[in-house]
Amino acid sequence: MAKISQNDLTLGLRGRFGKQFQFRRYRNQTIALRHYEITQRNTDAQLQHREKFRLAAGYAKRSLLVPELKADYEKFGSAIGISAFAAAVKDYLTPIEIQDVLTANYDGQAEFPITVVVKDVLKVKSMLVTITDDDGNVVESGEASVVSGSQGFSYVTKVDIPDISGHTIRIEATDRPDKTVTHEVTL
Repeated sequence: MAKISQNDLTLGLRGRFGKQFQFRRYRNQTIALRHYEITQRNTDAQLQHREKFRLAAGYAKRSLLVPELKADYEKFGSAIGISAFAAAVKDYLTPIEIQDVLTANYDGQAEFPITVVVKDVLKVKSMLVTITDDDGNVVESGEASVVSGSQGFSYVTKVDIPDISGHTIRIEATDRPDKTVTHEVTL
């Protein structure tokens, strides 16, 4: 690979030159490299990644047509130095990360706030909290709400549970691209 600068003959060239050289433009520079043919077939993992990225680009195009989402992605993108389109693609490709479910002091009483700590609160569109007994029967269920000034959501229990051993708290978090992440904690 050779970088070409201040050469009027090759300035702005791109494409193949005969069967030996290929010119490319990269960051306002012309680069000359040896022409090569791609001989390997794509692996299944590469094809899956391309499909995932194709879906992400489609989501980004659609979301930038919605003024509220476009404003959110422009704000997010400018904070990390990328475009709104790239921010929307990043949002699609990065799943919600539930970091912790704070239940240490929960002993089954009603009106107890269960806090769910997530990595990025802005990504979460909805969060459903379900408490099931040891047989899998639903004891209670409801939406968690955003806790202002923190990195989490809070769900306030409604039902007294005399013995919580074996009960499971299941959290289903859905992000803006409508992808759902599930996290379970057994008490």
